[in-house]
Amino acid sequence: ISFAIDNKMFLFLVVAITSLMEHSTNPRLLYNVYVMICDGINKTHDEGLKNLSNKYNRLTISIIHTYKELPKVKPFKNSCASCLRLFTPEILPNISKMIYLDVDTLILRDLDTFYNLNMTGLFLRGLIDYDYPHDLDKINITVDDYYINSGVLLMNLDEMRRDNFTGKVVDFAEKYYDKNMEFIDQAIIHGCCHNKTGLLPIDIGFQNVFTHTRYYKVFFRAPYYFIFDITNIIHTNK
Repeated sequence: ISFAIDNKMFLFLVVAITSLMEHSTNPRLLYNVYVMICDGINKTHDEGLKNLSNKYNRLTISIIHTYKELPKVKPFKNSCASCLRLFTPEILPNISKMIYLDVDTLILRDLDTFYNLNMTGLFLRGLIDYDYPHDLDKINITVDDYYINSGVLLMNLDEMRRDNFTGKVVDFAEKYYDKNMEFIDQAIIHGCCHNKTGLLPIDIGFQNVFTHTRYYKVFFRAPYYFIFDITNIIHTNK
């Protein structure tokens, strides 16, 4: 599992990892968590992650100091960490498959089912974004079936490396840097992963649990809190 952070996100990271371990019920599952940090971790946060790792005997936390940027694009979402997920195949070159999570996630159950989803022919799977396709009109891309949010992903890193995904990310950024896109990471996913994406089922994760009560009532005929009983990950998108 990987997270991408700067120091401002530290407390959210601790909550996310703690939710993972506190809700893990399979004693045979070991969790290797890779924290990609772009601005250098301060001493207090470093000690905090060591203490968190020591608290759970099935948890290993590795801190990856790195810095990546998109050419000509200022750090989006006000953080240098936001583009790191796009460079995961390069940052973690010896890993074949990876769950990526934003820090504003709560993990409610073990993630082995998530990790073992079939990825044949796919670069990644993600949660459907129920808001709207951000920015795609600016790059002449249409999405007929679904639009993926970049906050919860299952990444087929081997397949992405074979296709030179990070090279395509850089080319995409250089081509569209002047389009003033608010969610360029998600635009890149749809621009560089054409026909290579899949959805995560609702029992794996759901986004914006507190803002889509109407969706639950329409599709489930139940209050929004019903989702806590069936899904593994809540992405609050806050």
